[in-house]
Amino acid sequence: MSKKSKETNIRTSIRIRPCTQHERETFGGLCAAQAAPGEVRLYARTSSPTRQQRPATPNSRPTIPVGGAVSAVQQAVKQAVQQQLNKDYQSYPFAHVFGPECSNEEVYWGSGCREIVDSVLSGCNGTIFVYGQTGAGKTHTMDSFTQLVLQQLYAAAGRDDTNSEISISISVVELYNEILRCLLSGRENLQLRMAVGPSGAAAAGVLLEGAAERPCLANEDAAAIVSEAKANRAVGGTRANAHSSRSHLIVRIRVDVLQFVNDSSSSSNSSRGGVAGKAAAPASV
Repeated sequence: MSKKSKETNIRTSIRIRPCTQHERETFGGLCAAQAAPGEVRLYARTSSPTRQQRPATPNSRPTIPVGGAVSAVQQAVKQAVQQQLNKDYQSYPFAHVFGPECSNEEVYWGSGCREIVDSVLSGCNGTIFVYGQTGAGKTHTMDSFTQLVLQQLYAAAGRDDTNSEISISISVVELYNEILRCLLSGRENLQLRMAVGPSGAAAAGVLLEGAAERPCLANEDAAAIVSEAKANRAVGGTRANAHSSRSHLIVRIRVDVLQFVNDSSSSSNSSRGGVAGKAAAPASV
């Protein structure tokens, strides 16, 4: 594999969510992180503030000292405003950066998710991974991405292609308190093991033993399965989010592609007649 291909296998994108109502009231509508082409600009202290200096977070409501003294929050806002006026910021480069005004669809198409699904249809495994602190908008983003992935897969499956046939199945598990649990069957303590490749030596991927996997004939079936699984997730309230998902969610979509080749010597009783099927290795996202 070339150095260039290794560098492009993993792409990291940043999405800056809009400020919440509480944040707008606390910080006067100021957003310390701003999107720029290919980079995030952070207008904040370069050194870690002390406990007394640290500005309020969404988890703690600021207090204004008696007597009109300037609070730590007001000082932080004033400093950040001055930094923006002076164009004094720290720059962090990423493959793609999306501001609060970007829609879920814009983030999906612009961050390379479409290409990942295309590669799955070509037989390669792909992963779309969303990471962030509580209240960052992970669930909001990933719910939309799951729908868009399914739409893209079923659009490919619905094309009038007499040379191939696509089947899709879904499994949904959560990792909570170091325990893997299937959200479709309720089975806990699922086991991970490496799958052995055709050579008997090379690893072909990771198998999740004990997880239920359901076939989906249509996009509506897949959406219903995902909704059913999400209803079984472990959730809890935090100051940042009253209905915070307290576990790591893994939605695995398996795609099997059956390719048909002309075979005049075939004695298949298939309705296709004179066509033999060749199953490609399954891939998942």
